[in-house]
Amino acid sequence: MAARNRSACGASPSAQAALEKLYEAMSEVHNAIADRLGTSRPDIDISRTMLEPLQAPAPVATIPKNLRVCFYCFGFFQKQAFELDHIRPVNRPIHSSCDNTPEDINRYNDPTNLIAVCSSCNSSKSNSTIRAAWMNGRMQAREAGGLPGLETLLTA
Repeated sequence: MAARNRSACGASPSAQAALEKLYEAMSEVHNAIADRLGTSRPDIDISRTMLEPLQAPAPVATIPKNLRVCFYCFGFFQKQAFELDHIRPVNRPIHSSCDNTPEDINRYNDPTNLIAVCSSCNSSKSNSTIRAAWMNGRMQAREAGGLPGLETLLTA
């Protein structure tokens, strides 16, 4: 098998473009959560400076109608393969100086803190905070398993 072209950070060109799309989507999610909770942006460690070395803008075609895209690995899956993940993990206090209150627990289950992802990514993330390196690893694992994803829609 021929070696794939990778950036200095180890991401394939297709993964680079997918990461940029994810950054844009996650920024919208962050802002929606912050607006809903009346707080600053959630503590999700994905910043544009972390993704800049991986970016490679490319046009995107259409996603097949019978498939959905996982927000973490960008794989195509039937809708039955998805689970809801808490963007801000339940085990992380909303207020860094105290434990969660019952009201805080309700905030975790608010729709603005939930995202549909494939069961493999949900299990892998567990109660961790989303990190760009972890997402890159999820994309690489999916690609290594031969599962199609968003990169198949990117044109050269």
